Amino acid sequence: MTAITDLIATTLATAKRVDTQAVDFALSAARPALLLLVSSRHLKTVPVVLVAGQAVCEILCRYDEDAIDGEENLQAVSGVSAANSFTLHLPTPDQLGTTIETVAASNQHLTTDPAPDHAPKATLSASAPLVNADALRGLR
Repeated sequence: MTAITDLIATTLATAKRVDTQAVDFALSAARPALLLLVSSRHLKTVPVVLVAGQAVCEILCRYDEDAIDGEENLQAVSGVSAANSFTLHLPTPDQLGTTIETVAASNQHLTTDPAPDHAPKATLSASAPLVNADALRGLR
């Protein structure tokens, strides 16, 4: 989950007109929803979507072997530097919908509305390893 929030914060840091304190508050507010979405494995197939300026960034997670062996790209997403606002679109799986909607209502930069798909997309896969991959390899 930290990889997701770090990716979002790093990306939005390139937008000089976006208030970093607003980013911090939004990510703090989103934390419970992100924890639920990561732990329930919903982000394997349904992304959290960051919309900032002309960029639409879909963020997915890797799990199990994919998380250990996969390459992650945590570089800031291009196309965000001219943004003056941002919105983080949170998916609402059936069993988590009400909780995620409550979280989204707590901050103006969070929403459960579907993300627009008309802007160019940058799709990244952020995996937040729960274990040290090097330590696991050493156990073989």
